[in-house]
Amino acid sequence: MSKRYRPIVGVSKCLEFDNCRYDGKLLNNSFVNKLKEFVDFIPVCPEMGIGLGSPRKPIRLVRIGKEKNLYQPSTDTNLTQKMRDFTEEFTSSISKIDGFILKRGSPTCGINNVRMYHNTQKDVAYDKSSGLFAEMVIKKFPLIIREDEGRLNNLTIRENFLTRLFAMCKLRKIIENNSLNELEEFHKNNHVLFIQHSLKLTMELDLILKNKTKVNFDELSSTYKRITYNILCRVPSKDGVKQSIDEIYYFTKEKISDSEAQHFTQIVKEYDNGIIQPSHIFTLLYSWVLRFGIVELQDQTIFNPFPKDLIKDLLSKPKEYAIA
Repeated sequence: MSKRYRPIVGVSKCLEFDNCRYDGKLLNNSFVNKLKEFVDFIPVCPEMGIGLGSPRKPIRLVRIGKEKNLYQPSTDTNLTQKMRDFTEEFTSSISKIDGFILKRGSPTCGINNVRMYHNTQKDVAYDKSSGLFAEMVIKKFPLIIREDEGRLNNLTIRENFLTRLFAMCKLRKIIENNSLNELEEFHKNNHVLFIQHSLKLTMELDLILKNKTKVNFDELSSTYKRITYNILCRVPSKDGVKQSIDEIYYFTKEKISDSEAQHFTQIVKEYDNGIIQPSHIFTLLYSWVLRFGIVELQDQTIFNPFPKDLIKDLLSKPKEYAIA
């Protein structure tokens, strides 16, 4: 089993870290609490960072002209420049980061679906936008893996977030090590995972490594990282999942019994009908890979993309979702 690295993850400080919400409270979040065992968190509260304190009067996004502004109605104060200055200072202080878990709906931290009012008056129409802090963080770190804490209550979204987070963390470490050999090993071990998301983009990565002698490592790794991010941010289609299943099943189908083959066919049908998650099928396939000593497949990350303790507590059913 390859070494597991600890991702560096920014997090809204009100989630399990500090009583800093507008109402002076802390929000309990079992996932963030559990994740503390496996990642290095960077907690941040943008509102506290600009001196608003907790508890505090509400703030909101307001469109003034064509610009997004952060506004506190009770004091008629425009906080936009303060927030921009704070966020610039915060992002400049970070040299390494893999992901971010942000507070849903917050005018500073919300990733999307945040109300942005048309003017500073009461009871006016609004559009949906992203929080000012979140927008600037994503602009500074476009390849970070980000989600809001509400969506992470969904099993499918949580699995995808963790898979992306741990993969991109390991890739960051490999690039820091300036190791082409490690990058090629990473590519080999993530092959099945990648084709589940996009066969076309996986083939682009194949070509990049095939032409490895034509460019320097910095250029190669930068392009590889960008495409890997794009691969992992694509929601796996059923065809993609089944293709990755077939990749592994090909190595085991001649070794298993007839009854095992029948069972396999049955659980694939259950996946087709939305009864089980793909992870159930990969768990079975991994048991066969170990049982028959199929060395070339044992380190495929599809079998163990992240610590399984991070989803044990989740009971929600699979749902359709999109990448944030």
